[in-house]
This record gives sequence, C-alpha cells and structure tokens, in this order.
Amino acid sequence: MKRSSETRGGGPRKRAKPVDDALPDSFSKIKKRIRDTERTLRRDNVTAKQRNELTRKLRAMQLLMIDKQVDELERKMATKYHKVKFFERKKVERKLKQLRLDKGAEDNEQKIHDLEVDLNYIRYYPKTEKYISLFPESPEQEASESLEKKQVIRQYIANAMEKDALEIDNLWSIFREEAKERFKKQASLKDVELEAENAPAKEKPMDDFFLQGDDEEEEEGE
Repeated sequence: MKRSSETRGGGPRKRAKPVDDALPDSFSKIKKRIRDTERTLRRDNVTAKQRNELTRKLRAMQLLMIDKQVDELERKMATKYHKVKFFERKKVERKLKQLRLDKGAEDNEQKIHDLEVDLNYIRYYPKTEKYISLFPESPEQEASESLEKKQVIRQYIANAMEKDALEIDNLWSIFREEAKERFKKQASLKDVELEAENAPAKEKPMDDFFLQGDDEEEEEGE
C-alpha cells in the first residue's frame, strides 16, 4: 500500500526545500539568500543533513558577500581618488623627464630613483585604502598616522623595486585581507573563517601598523 504524501487533515506535508548549491552573483541576491537561509535554519522541520548543508552554504555566502563588499570598496576608492592620482602622476612624470634631460647634476641619480618610487607609489597604492597624497596642501598639518602609513607603503614599494620585482599582488592582498576583517567585524562574522586557499599569506613587516586600519569604508584604486 502506497504511503500518502498528505497529512491526516488532507493538506500536503511541508518539507524543507533541498539546498541550492548555486551561489548568487549580485550583492542584493546574496543578501536575500542569506536571509532566506537563516529563516530556513530556524524552522523545526529541517533534517540534520539539511541543517549541515544549509550552514555550510550560509558560511560560503557570508564570505562571498564580504568579497563583494571589498570589490565595491575598491571600485569606490578608484573613482574617488582618480583625479588626484592623475595629477600627481603627471607631476612626477614631468619632474622625471626634466631630470633625465639634465645629465650634469651630481645627485640626479638619487633624485630619479626617488621619483620612480613615487611614481610606483601612485600606480600601485593599495586599492582598498584612502589615498594619502605625496604632495599634501599643508605638509605641516599632515597627521602623523597618515605620514607613517605613507612612508611604510612607499618603503615597501622601494624594497620591491630593489629586488627588480614589484610584488604588488602581495601588497594588495595584505590590504584586501585587512578590509575583509573589517567587514567581518562590522557584520559580526568573527566565527567565519576564510578558507586557506582563498586567504593569501600575509607578510609581517606591515601587520602591526595596518591592523589599526581606518574603520571608514572609503575606497581607492586607479
């Protein structure tokens, strides 16, 4: 005898929907899926297997949401600081051209090197960070924290140039991971661990200073 899928009251028996493994691609869809998944997890008709699958999917979506937030942060920073970086780059390139034409000065070589570092500072400044100008309007009023941060980033780039390799992906990954941590903290996702394969190893020289990072979610890039 076939077992009926209906309850004694005649209505269909409700079952928790199977877990959809396809992750949404837009930020709004991710947020909606997270809310829907959390709502489903609060239901009492979810099996242990479904609960495990839903919890795994929820964590994956939370991490994906953070990635999307960092992407948006980088996009906004790129837009916000595009103009100032453009003018600073032109200024540095003009000075470089003048020095390279003037071969008589004894200290030109060091000046050229310093300007090349400045140029790479502008080009490769971390995408998630508020841009700190090389030429502030009032140098005497520049905050000590900003000055220190600028010097550390500039020195990192200078060191990479000496190795004849701008390890820029590594520099960007350090700041991207710190931005992720800020978003995780804001969203109270301290228990969400980044998968090892998706979390580039951090370099230690800058960790202590940059863990103080801005809590403002302003943004940068070129």
